[in-house]
Amino acid sequence: MGIAAGGVMVAETETKTTILPPQQQQQQKQQQQQQQQQDTTQQQIQQQQVQQQQQQQQQQQVEQQQRKQQQMQIKKNDRKQINNAKTKTKISI
Repeated sequence: MGIAAGGVMVAETETKTTILPPQQQQQQKQQQQQQQQQDTTQQQIQQQQVQQQQQQQQQQQVEQQQRKQQQMQIKKNDRKQINNAKTKTKISI
């Protein structure tokens, strides 16, 4: 045990380096590369999924906006028709 600045007890750990035979070193390198490729692929898949979700949300928002606009237009048209009908009624009387 060593004492660090501030009087805190710090456990000193021994680092052991094991030198592997060349064949095992090569295998380890390949495994690390494969793991990195898998990680990268996984990240890409997750990014694609996020992008798809964002696109779907945007699409839904656009569709909602279009529906609102259509409803507003229908209401306007209804009001026009009602007003026109009132005017026609007044004229016919």
